Amino acid sequence: ISSAARESDQASTLHTEYLINLYNMELFVDQSAGSALARIVAVATKATVTVVESDSDKFKSANHAQIPTLVHSGKAVSGAVEVAKELIAAQKAESLLGADAKEQKEVTDAVTYAFGELHTAITAEDRKRGLPVLHKLNKTIQAVTYYVSNYLTLADLAIIAVIQSFVAGLNEQDRFAFVNVCRYYDLMQHQIGFAGKLDKYVLTFKLDVTAPEKPPKEEAPKKEQQPKEGKTGGDNKAEQKPKGEQKPKGEQQPPKEKPAKQAGGGGGKQQPKKEEEVVDISRIDLRVGKIVECKRHPTAEKLYVEQIDLGEEKPRTIVSGLVQFVPLDQMQGRLVVVVCNLKPAKLQGIESAGMVLAASNEDHTKVEVVDPPAGAKAGERISFAGYSGTPDDVLNPKKKIFETVKPDLKSNAECVACYKDIPFMTSAGPCKVATLANSHLG
Repeated sequence: ISSAARESDQASTLHTEYLINLYNMELFVDQSAGSALARIVAVATKATVTVVESDSDKFKSANHAQIPTLVHSGKAVSGAVEVAKELIAAQKAESLLGADAKEQKEVTDAVTYAFGELHTAITAEDRKRGLPVLHKLNKTIQAVTYYVSNYLTLADLAIIAVIQSFVAGLNEQDRFAFVNVCRYYDLMQHQIGFAGKLDKYVLTFKLDVTAPEKPPKEEAPKKEQQPKEGKTGGDNKAEQKPKGEQKPKGEQQPPKEKPAKQAGGGGGKQQPKKEEEVVDISRIDLRVGKIVECKRHPTAEKLYVEQIDLGEEKPRTIVSGLVQFVPLDQMQGRLVVVVCNLKPAKLQGIESAGMVLAASNEDHTKVEVVDPPAGAKAGERISFAGYSGTPDDVLNPKKKIFETVKPDLKSNAECVACYKDIPFMTSAGPCKVATLANSHLG
C-alpha cells in the first residue's frame, strides 16, 4: 500500500473518531428536577445521549461537582439550564428558546419561575404553603396550550420537569382539583414522546369532565309526624304539591332538611369561593436606601433616627434599634435595605415609616446591617428570581404578611441575604452581611 493511501486511511480513522467523540454525549443525572429537565430536553431535541445514572460506578468515579452534567466534544457542561441550552445548540433546536427577543425573555423568565417559585412550592415541607402557587399555575394554563407563545419551548420543558413529581403524587380527587395542570402534563408527555424513552415520567390520566362522586351521606330514617290541630309548622316547600292544591289547616308537614349554608351566610346564591391568598416575598416592598442623616433618638438611648433616601420626593424618617451594634459614624451615608411598605408606627414618640433590614445571631448579641453592593441605586427594588409580583401598598398588620415571610429571610453560608435560598438582587449584584452566615434577617 502506498504511503499516500496509508495517510488517507489514518486521516479517515481520525475523522471518524472525532465524529464519534463529537456526537457521543454522556449525560450524568440523578433524581432531581434539574436532571429531569436535561433528560426531557435530550428527548425533545432527539439528541443521542448515553445516560449515566447516579447509582452506577461510572457516575461515582466521574465525581462531577454539579449534576446534571453533559460531557461531549471534549468538554463538560453542568447545571440544568446550561445543559439544556447546550443540547439545544448541539441539535440546532434554537426555536425552543423563542422566536424573537420578546419570546426569548418570556422563556427565560418562565424557566426562572419553574426552578424558583414553582420548585420551592412543590418541595416545601409544609405542602399547604405551596398550594397557592400551584393553584395559580392551574389557573394560568387553563386557557392556553403552551406556557409561552403557541408552540413548544424550553419554558414548557422546565415546568414539566419541575411538576412531574407533584403530578405523580396526586390522587384522583387532587387531579380533578388540578385538572389544568394534569391536562398540560398529559399533552406534553405525548408531544415530547416520553413513552419508550422516558417511561419513568409517563403518567396515566383519567381526566373526566365531572368531579369524582363523593360517597352519599347516610341519613337517619325520618319519623312520621302526626298532624297537630290549630298549628302549622315546618317549611311548606319541603313537599311539592300539585298546582292549586290547598293544604288543610292544622296539617303539619314533615320537617324539611335545611340546606347547608353557603360561605358568607344567607341561603340564597352560592358565593364564589375566594382564591387562597398568596403570601411570599413579592408582597414585601424591599428597596435600596441611602442614609443621608442619622442621629441618636432624643429620649431612647438604644435607637437611631435616620433620614433615608429611597428615591422618593423626600427622605423617609425611620427609627432603628441599632445603637448597640453599629457606631454612628458607620451609619452616615450608608446603603441599606429597607422594608418600605410596613404600616407607619410611632417609636418613642417619632413616627417610623419603614424598617432597616439586619441579620442577628441566635441570642441577638451581634447584629449586622444588610449591605447592598456598591453601585446599587437608592430607590431600586430588591428582586428575587421567580417572584415578580407587585408588592402591597401598605401591609395589613392583621394579616401578618411580613411575619409569615420573615422566617424564610436568612443569610446563606456565603453571607448573601436570601429568601428561601434565593439571593436579594440589585442592579449591581446581591446584598450581603459582613460575617453573620446562616443567620436570620429582620
